[in-house]
Amino acid sequence: MHHLFLIGPGGVGKTSAGRLLAPMLSRRFVDLDEEFCAHVGPLRPFLDAFGYAAYVRRNGLLFHELLEGTPEPVVLALSSGFLETDVEPETIASNRALVKSAGTSILLMPSRSQEESSRIVVERQMERGLNLERVSQARIFAERFAAYMTMGDIQLFSVGSPLEIAMQIKQELAKKTPGSHNGIWGHSCS
Repeated sequence: MHHLFLIGPGGVGKTSAGRLLAPMLSRRFVDLDEEFCAHVGPLRPFLDAFGYAAYVRRNGLLFHELLEGTPEPVVLALSSGFLETDVEPETIASNRALVKSAGTSILLMPSRSQEESSRIVVERQMERGLNLERVSQARIFAERFAAYMTMGDIQLFSVGSPLEIAMQIKQELAKKTPGSHNGIWGHSCS
């Protein structure tokens, strides 16, 4: 079973590009954040009631359950802190191991430059209407950027439209030799 995992911080286009990529590859699209809302409940009330560490644990459990219940390969957009956060290191390590063993991870990032990526991503997050705070979003992005830059069987740096990004991902996947679905960490394209 070889899933495609879209990874990266919030605001890089995982969901938008993933929705377009999945039909190009004759796969179903799954968004882990949407699945959390559907199976557990709305994110904000959960965080307010139980805290971020409980969310990380529950989201990891949900991910494991989704993979066990999904026999066909899918395109799956992962939550922004799913592979990198400052809490629940055992859960994060388990998430990383499962992503690595269950498919190909594709890092989406606007730029190799932390400053440029931060500017773009934080602005996108502010435009989402989720009552996020600019300073906290910039801090979270800065804390996770270096770790994210070490991830991804494929790394795609682009500020293109979701369709352009989906097409770039499809092209990168086509370059991979059949049977080498786990790829090589650090392969990048721009």
